[in-house]
Amino acid sequence: MTKKKTAKSKKPIERLKKIVKNKKTDGTPIKWNVPENMISRYATHMTVQLLENEFKLAFFELSPEIRIDPKLPSSKEVQANCVGSVIVNVAKVPSIIEVLKRQLDLYISRHSPEKPEVK
Repeated sequence: MTKKKTAKSKKPIERLKKIVKNKKTDGTPIKWNVPENMISRYATHMTVQLLENEFKLAFFELSPEIRIDPKLPSSKEVQANCVGSVIVNVAKVPSIIEVLKRQLDLYISRHSPEKPEVK
């Protein structure tokens, strides 16, 4: 006797991909615009909060204490300042993960120590 796979037996990301795939879009092309005055900030840390139907991504930059005298005791904590946050609909999360994974794989392939040097 074999068990049938149900939607619940699939990984959560696979179930979500199926839901997203079934949503209809009108196919209108997107013209990407990044304003000239857009400020890019460096992030050392990130938090993810699950809201009702969205993910809230918050990006932080670690701001270590400036110590002039190394003999003084160090702080018990280091402050991380929020440099930006984004709320994303849960339906977009799988494609964001896929794009990040693809870009990470590309980065790794380009910086792999096994890759022969081109002369």
